[in-house]
Amino acid sequence: MMKILKILLIGGLIVVGGTLAYCYVGLAQYTWHQKMTIEVEVNGQLYTGASVVKVTVQESEPLTKQLGYPLHFGATGEAAYVELPGNRYLFALLGGGPSNSGPQTNALNIFQDQLPRKGLERFAVLSTSRFKTEIPESQYPLLVTFTDLTDPTTVKAVDPENLAATFGPGVSLKRLTLEITDEPVTEGKIEQVLPCLRSGKACVPLNKDLPYGHPMRNILNNAFWRPK
Repeated sequence: MMKILKILLIGGLIVVGGTLAYCYVGLAQYTWHQKMTIEVEVNGQLYTGASVVKVTVQESEPLTKQLGYPLHFGATGEAAYVELPGNRYLFALLGGGPSNSGPQTNALNIFQDQLPRKGLERFAVLSTSRFKTEIPESQYPLLVTFTDLTDPTTVKAVDPENLAATFGPGVSLKRLTLEITDEPVTEGKIEQVLPCLRSGKACVPLNKDLPYGHPMRNILNNAFWRPK
């Protein structure tokens, strides 16, 4: 009798394991590379900088779906930045924009008029597209600079409509663009510019003087890079 029960138990575990394996293998997954480019004019001369981020969207396994999380989003890459005269830099962070923005959802928001409204098909369309457009200001990420790249306390938010207030006369933001591309993910660039990333220290210290919800109150290092 015990032998029969043991056989039935093992058989049941095999069936359950096989079912779970089938559920996981059958999950949909989509990836794409998105390139953000910054264009800045300084006294009539154009300066550009860009970065490519990989975005992954995976259908959640059944138990997670039941908890109300049908999809898992992930992103790897670095914030775009442009070097300006005088060893000044303008960074377009991976976060800090509108509440529904971020590297995982930027393309979905910006190209929404070219995508199916609902369902997994929109990810399939996006991952095989080569969409490119100018980013509307309503979807801009947080723009920042440092007076001294070695001193995190010198970080400043930059007004996209008035770069001259931060960088001086003759400096203006021409545009930000986003495109879906085959180019490889940007790696190892931004850490050469920001020593804080190499040291593991906070690039932007917590500013408790700012109210909760302020974009400059608590900027984590993953706003600058998200390594693999």
